[in-house]
Amino acid sequence: MSSNNGSTDAIVGGRQQRYDLLLKNGRVFDPSQKLDRVTDVGIIDGKIAAIESNIDVTRARRNINVEGLLVCPGLIDLHVHCNMFRSPEALDSTATGVASGVTRIVDPGDSGAYNFNAFRKNVVEKSLTKIHSWLSVAGLGGFMFGLYNTDINLHPNMIDVDAAIACAKMYPQIIRGFKMYGAPEGWGTHDGTEVYRKALEIATGSGLPLYVHSGAPAGDDNVVYGAHPVLYGEPTTRENALTKILELMRPGDLVAHVFSTFSGTVWNWNESRMAHGAKEAYDRGILFDTGRGAHFSYTAIRNLLERGFVPHTISTDRHASDQFDQFNRVSSAGMCLHMSELMIFGMSLADVILRASWYPAKALRLTHEAGSLKIGYPADIAVLALREGNWTFQDNPYAAGKPEAIRAKQLLTPVITLLDGKVCPANPGLLPDLHDLQTQEDVWSWMGDRPDRPWAYGLDEFDHKPRPMEGDKPVGAHETSDEQPRGRSVVAVPGPGHAPLANAPTANASHSTESGLGATDAGRVEARAIRASIGSNNKFTER
Repeated sequence: MSSNNGSTDAIVGGRQQRYDLLLKNGRVFDPSQKLDRVTDVGIIDGKIAAIESNIDVTRARRNINVEGLLVCPGLIDLHVHCNMFRSPEALDSTATGVASGVTRIVDPGDSGAYNFNAFRKNVVEKSLTKIHSWLSVAGLGGFMFGLYNTDINLHPNMIDVDAAIACAKMYPQIIRGFKMYGAPEGWGTHDGTEVYRKALEIATGSGLPLYVHSGAPAGDDNVVYGAHPVLYGEPTTRENALTKILELMRPGDLVAHVFSTFSGTVWNWNESRMAHGAKEAYDRGILFDTGRGAHFSYTAIRNLLERGFVPHTISTDRHASDQFDQFNRVSSAGMCLHMSELMIFGMSLADVILRASWYPAKALRLTHEAGSLKIGYPADIAVLALREGNWTFQDNPYAAGKPEAIRAKQLLTPVITLLDGKVCPANPGLLPDLHDLQTQEDVWSWMGDRPDRPWAYGLDEFDHKPRPMEGDKPVGAHETSDEQPRGRSVVAVPGPGHAPLANAPTANASHSTESGLGATDAGRVEARAIRASIGSNNKFTER
């Protein structure tokens, strides 16, 4: 196999090898390679074998025309509660994964060393989506029926250093780091010193990063579980606890919920400033993840981006109890909506794709197999639509102060996901009606005729047709004419009534990856000014 400028002729034994699958005419957008051009992607044996223009369709067993769509590395969500075997907060990994353009998800500490095997056997090994774990430093894990935030779960004695290290060494492909709570809620009425010490001992002994939860909703920053939290023998506050754990963290460790609306996070709401030690930690190589969930605040993101504090990675923090998403409706399709939301505030298309693919792969130390469309990598690919429209994004209803409504002109939506070269169309049952979102009609109605678990239908194997169907064809796709010489070709285009696609570059042309800024209401966000701050921080230092 030979390559030239990211392309290959896939020559085996002196003959041109047929591709198993060919993605035709898509806008291949891979910030890890600074690649943005209209071209074709050839796949053989589940791996990316060619990125070149005008590959003959007769060389492929199956052709999919993705003209006008983005062909990106499979998205990686670092924060999805998916341990449905034991957690009341868990979501189906297919719904939040391959059905939504996401090829890898990381469960953030819903299992610990004492019950990891149950999670592995009952969730990880049965999942279509590739699942990794931030193993909880607590032996029983985080969210747990009947034991969440109880002394049984929070006591420092429940952190078994030897068991955690042994578990991580036994399952290195799954366990990519450790989850701990940096807020006083993570140690309850106990002194948090032992929690910090043991968590760092586990991370150091295993050679893996820490993924640290920050912040908690609170009316009084000095009271936790009815008492003053204690750290190193002295009363502390949530911000002091964050400052201390940031001092102890190592380059490559991660902090969750960077744009949180809660107490004890990067943005100090009471004094309208950054938390002490946050900028120093950022400059020292500590990584900051969005972990949206119920934490996100438009005020926090605006203030931090204006100060050049750009998140390294993008994740959703999906929970079963999430009541609202950005469109003020039941949360169900997270990564693309969150990426679109960040574009409103000045982050470009390249910024958000990079932080949803290559940078998470770096954080997981999986850059040899994930986050990129490099030749020879597994064909984990997200085919996305960048739609033009008039979108209204709603702030987190839990946000401090008055939640905002902000306008945008572009929206990313998943169309097809490839996992090791196998095709999984995005399930319409997981996505909002785009017309409703533009006209601001009753956006709750789109779930009215869906089954309780729409993602469970038609997803028992990858190469299926998405619901709903029109005759024998899925909505938004159709077979090409019988004149096609070989293979089966599906045209993945928006279905009837969907918003038009944003303008894509033409073939063989050079295009900037700095386009894609969303529009906002007057007086909201000056995206271009924020872009200047983001530019100097659009980098990632790997430990």
